[in-house]
Amino acid sequence: MAVTVTANLTELWDADTITGWSAGALDAEVMVEGTGNLGLKVSSATSTAVFTLAGATDLSSNHIFVWMMVTTLTSLDTLANGGLRIRVEDGSGNNGEWYVGGKDTYTGGYKNFVIDTTRPFNNKSATAPTMTAITKVGVVFKTTGMASSLNCFWDIGRYGTGLTIGGGTDADPGTFEDIYQADVSTANAW
Repeated sequence: MAVTVTANLTELWDADTITGWSAGALDAEVMVEGTGNLGLKVSSATSTAVFTLAGATDLSSNHIFVWMMVTTLTSLDTLANGGLRIRVEDGSGNNGEWYVGGKDTYTGGYKNFVIDTTRPFNNKSATAPTMTAITKVGVVFKTTGMASSLNCFWDIGRYGTGLTIGGGTDADPGTFEDIYQADVSTANAW
């Protein structure tokens, strides 16, 4: 391949097991990466699932990438009301959430949602979390309609600055197909 794709990303979780999660059920039907993903039944409620990191992690001046999906799209709340969120918590229990999608901006299927951690929180505890000492990262789903089974899903989460794409020459130029082929693998799923 004429193109090299380097992920400047560190894995937060792979969602192949429920170990370390505050909530969620293992699902192995539709995943983006690895062998499974996690899901919640969110029925006219706001539900949170956070993953406990191995230690305090500096997520300041970074990006957090999380694959999320909702199968009951019409019951998902709007972006302004926090339908889809990425959440962080520090060791003191302070938390902050960024609203990343809703039924007015998200069209369904697995999407890789990303947030710049220097952006202000849309929702937070009385004291904002210390971004240089984050101990939990997760997802929040808010729905306004009823669900009869798992309807909100998430897969791999990462943090970092994104991808570096290089390579290619005049004789062997890189193409978007090269980049796609590097990304499409369930081992990558950037």
